[in-house]
Amino acid sequence: MAVALIAILGSANSLLAQAPDATLATEALSPPTRALLVQEMQALAEAMGRVHRAMVMGEHRTVATEAKGIHESFVLAQELSETQRQEIQTALPPAFLSADQAFHELSAKLVDAAIQEDVRLERLWFDELTRACLGCHQTFAAKRFLGLAGASDRKQGAESG
Repeated sequence: MAVALIAILGSANSLLAQAPDATLATEALSPPTRALLVQEMQALAEAMGRVHRAMVMGEHRTVATEAKGIHESFVLAQELSETQRQEIQTALPPAFLSADQAFHELSAKLVDAAIQEDVRLERLWFDELTRACLGCHQTFAAKRFLGLAGASDRKQGAESG
């Protein structure tokens, strides 16, 4: 498990660290595609909230269901045209695409933990999903999330601990 976590996070974090100034990554997308991506991110945020509530209430089935929805994607899987899929693949930085893939891999780990009713692993994978969100927002959406611009993991860790 630790090796899998290191592999997933290591590759995503190194790509995020190497990303060029991509604080406006989604601005390269057409307005309709960008709107779908924003809708997707909002759906993910809502699902993360539902996962958190279910976790603290020991509702493993709900955790698994919501995490599976995150893994499979909500809006993008259902509403993107083939042209929009190609646009995303070519317009967004490779580091963004890799971070997105790693995020969805983490959500699959959360599904497995919930199926096993392993509270410790649920917490671990949820925490890693949250870190992935923060890292991506800091790297690719700093202008949208001004409170994250320039924030370091150390500073965030000190505030939460």
